[in-house]
Amino acid sequence: MPVDPAEAAIALARVVSAQVGFRQAREDRRQSIVTAVRAGVPLRDVADAADCSHESVRRIAAADGVVAVEHCGNSYPLTRQTIEMLVYKLAGHGAGAFPRDVERLGAGTEWLPAAGKLASRLQAATSDEEGVPIRLSDQQAFALHQVLRMTAMNIPSPLYDLFEALGGHERRAAR
Repeated sequence: MPVDPAEAAIALARVVSAQVGFRQAREDRRQSIVTAVRAGVPLRDVADAADCSHESVRRIAAADGVVAVEHCGNSYPLTRQTIEMLVYKLAGHGAGAFPRDVERLGAGTEWLPAAGKLASRLQAATSDEEGVPIRLSDQQAFALHQVLRMTAMNIPSPLYDLFEALGGHERRAAR
């Protein structure tokens, strides 16, 4: 069946628009759940209103956007603010928005697609009702380490600990 390029472009634009709306609605729902729990609304009442289990409500409220990243058997809990910064940087690198940084790193460009994929995974994890940690693939670990190399880290934190762990991974991968 022949495809009309204009019709295909319009259809794809609608999917992109719907996905943006979906992400925003999911984030609004998460924030509403957290707000309701903090206001003292019983978990079961919030769960009924959100059409999910009270365990999901408990996990969402307890995590409040924290995402655990796992690497080499260690877990690194990262705050919502840290995740937002990483998503920005990873997605930007994945889209080719920081060519000077890529050149300065001297690590090639093979890691850039993994950076974009990791950005999407982290973004989705901030509103994941199951709270499943993000386990880094070797490619994603390398991409994250490159991004963190360009990020100033002055205070020890789970993010700094993850950076250090990924450095060891990078040294092993280079052999």
